[in-house]
Amino acid sequence: MSKPLLISLKLCLIFFSISCTENIEEPSSNQLLDFWQKKITLSSDQQKQYALENIASSSDGYLKAISHFMIGYFNINDGEYSTALMNYLQAEQNLSESGMVDNKLLGHIYREKAFVFMRYKLYEKAFSHYDSALSHYSQYPDDFAKDRLTTIYNQGLALSYFNYEEALERFQKLQEESQLHEDTGYELKALAQMGQVYVSMTDHEKAEVKLNEAIGILENPELEDPRLESHLYQSLSRVYFYAGNYAKQETYLRKSIALTDSENKTFTLTVDLGESLMEQGKKQEALTLLTDLEKEYEKQPLHPDNFRIYELLGQVSEKSARTLYQAKEQKEQAKYDQKKNAIVAQEREENVQLMAQQLANKRLQEQLEKAVFNERASKMVIFAIFIMVCIYGSIRFLKFKSQERIDDSTIQVLKEKAELLHYLASIYKLDLNSLKERMRRLYR
Repeated sequence: MSKPLLISLKLCLIFFSISCTENIEEPSSNQLLDFWQKKITLSSDQQKQYALENIASSSDGYLKAISHFMIGYFNINDGEYSTALMNYLQAEQNLSESGMVDNKLLGHIYREKAFVFMRYKLYEKAFSHYDSALSHYSQYPDDFAKDRLTTIYNQGLALSYFNYEEALERFQKLQEESQLHEDTGYELKALAQMGQVYVSMTDHEKAEVKLNEAIGILENPELEDPRLESHLYQSLSRVYFYAGNYAKQETYLRKSIALTDSENKTFTLTVDLGESLMEQGKKQEALTLLTDLEKEYEKQPLHPDNFRIYELLGQVSEKSARTLYQAKEQKEQAKYDQKKNAIVAQEREENVQLMAQQLANKRLQEQLEKAVFNERASKMVIFAIFIMVCIYGSIRFLKFKSQERIDDSTIQVLKEKAELLHYLASIYKLDLNSLKERMRRLYR
């Protein structure tokens, strides 16, 4: 592979926050930035092609590890999570076989593997991989401050699905480190997630405190984030719903609806708003709102909040027999879908593990077959040479014997003719020398 190609690949990798091991000399960040701006004009497809070419042609295990990591990155962008995981496993294996210790690259590999497990809802496995990534990033606390913050945040998200107390500890740690590095964005995320965890724990007082702290930070114009702000207002509305303060719930629901850009989320928030209006005794306003949503139901028959519309309309308009029956059906379908999704997630994990095992077995089988083939081939070559030598020797021997038999018979005939001629010469008193000359002419 040409040297410019190798440089291009490494620079592309740096673009994705990958750094090479300490054993490899790197240019300064200014040089890299200058080179990137002037030289790198590769599309994603070209970068992926470079990585594939390296895997196919390079014997450098470290370079192959980088290339597999890059391809995994593109797999995730394309939604090919199983393929991405296979490439990350291969990258890890190549790095191990190369004999190089690159904590930076290993940290990224573990972090991306954890991301895949999060997509598959395998939260405990995702947490353990984020933990491994964090241990590698800790080797470079200054260079990888942002990566550490991202990883701690994702650890907290994974933990929030199965361990609230540890999730709170992680988000608290995230808040402390973000303040240390003056990263207000992650401090905001830490407060928002702590508020969410407290909501899940039904500790509404603490949830209200943390969520209001987060909203206070968002008042900074430089941190304007309508999507996050909408999410915080929604969380606060849940706090006030459980606290029985439906007026405040309505206020924050309306704020959240005004800021959201998601049609599905707007649908869910509006159902919540209809419920809040009913709790306040505003039945006519709730009826109008929910009737409009019922029309939307016809456009979105599989929306998970549809059964709530029927329940609420049944209470407001007294169409209980029909609407509550439909609501029950929707609930049962939702439960079924939830169980089905859990089974699918489990099957995906088993398939990924099976694919990894099959890949390892296939490589082992290929190596064994190659070794057996080489052994058989060498034996066949030796046997072929032996046969050729035997055949050649036999031919030479047969030629020699055949020639030997011809010479003996010829000599015998000559002897007999010589004796006859000698006898005739003695009878006819011929000159012996002239007879020899005649014999030579005769047998030419």
